[in-house]
Amino acid sequence: MARRRRRPGHAGGTEALRGRIERWREAGRPGKRMPEELWGAAVEIAQEYGAYRIASELGLSYPALKQRTDEAARRTSDRGDARKDEFVEIDMGQAVAHGVSDATEIEMVRGDGLRLRIRLGTGEQLDIEAVTAAFVSSRR
Repeated sequence: MARRRRRPGHAGGTEALRGRIERWREAGRPGKRMPEELWGAAVEIAQEYGAYRIASELGLSYPALKQRTDEAARRTSDRGDARKDEFVEIDMGQAVAHGVSDATEIEMVRGDGLRLRIRLGTGEQLDIEAVTAAFVSSRR
């Protein structure tokens, strides 16, 4: 299973959302559930950066955020909104001529949100067809 790489600092949008959550908490609503609007925003960010990281950054319950993130992915998949497999052909001769670095990064994202990121250094080779087939057919 692919793991997300931790990025330094806060994930995009978490500081503003954390402020909104803190204001809601400070408004003195003990025992009240957090509004769906705030949960929805947290789920959206968690789908990009991972539920554990976002729960930690926002001070939310990891199990609750993970459950909501999984449910959102299932709803998207059930509605058929998930993008179909897309393949992009890249002419590496042209890419090299235009000054790309000596390292290659490949990222794949499935309709259910699972990500796979591969970084190859100079001269490293990979059977991308086999990796792609395994990634697409794997189950979470």
